[in-house]
Amino acid sequence: LFARCFHHIRHQKKALAVCGRVLEPGGRLIIFDPVSTQKESFKTRLVNTEMDGVVYRYHKETYETYLNSIMPDGFILERLDFIKTPTVTNYNFRYPHVDAVAILMKSGD
Repeated sequence: LFARCFHHIRHQKKALAVCGRVLEPGGRLIIFDPVSTQKESFKTRLVNTEMDGVVYRYHKETYETYLNSIMPDGFILERLDFIKTPTVTNYNFRYPHVDAVAILMKSGD
């Protein structure tokens, strides 16, 4: 389970590979992380913040494509939902606040 922390991981593809090593076939990995709904021209990019240093910023429109590009072999994206949360601030950033909930399943070997 990555509970609102996945965007802080610098080597995300490697982190998912490590999870794949310890998960049994049929095991699930859940990623719960904020995404942006702003109509900007970025996909997924690194940003530098005063509080956290370098973090990833995801765009709702391209999050699925990004996850598919970093998933290890043997995983499938079982489900992806976007849930609007009641708060609109995160570290006092003002943007529409939506969380992505992704469930990745390790297929049987």
